[in-house]
Amino acid sequence: MGVCAARPSPGSVERLLAACPSEKPGEVLTYSQANTADAGQAKVLIIDNIGLLNTLYRYGHIAYIGGGLGKGIHNTLEPAAFGLPVIFGPKYERFEEARQFVARGGAFVVRNADELSAVLLQLQDPGFYKNASRAVRKYLEENRGATEQVIAYLRKP
Repeated sequence: MGVCAARPSPGSVERLLAACPSEKPGEVLTYSQANTADAGQAKVLIIDNIGLLNTLYRYGHIAYIGGGLGKGIHNTLEPAAFGLPVIFGPKYERFEEARQFVARGGAFVVRNADELSAVLLQLQDPGFYKNASRAVRKYLEENRGATEQVIAYLRKP
């Protein structure tokens, strides 16, 4: 299942619903209108509430992170924690983890719909997907304990 997030304004949710392909009723749902049975059958669940996305990544397969076509991307660490390959726009350079994910093959930069389609197609290959997922997990594993290291550094006289 894909997980799409939108600002919870009615207009943006409606635009996202219209943009998501659906062959049968119930394949694309909003979180606020879904029940447990519906959500389990959906191919795309549009999150139209605030504060849920970080807990919902566990159900996803690939994460598209917004903001990369504007001022800068949103959080990439949340989906990476679940091993999701990450896709975002070209304005990501201010974020070290995003640069690392791209360099390691776990994140992909897209500038338009054609590039997005190409990356999504690549990620359908099980081997390619597995390598991308491993890349984000490995980066997180290598950087585990960073908070403790910063605190230890700050406590030095």
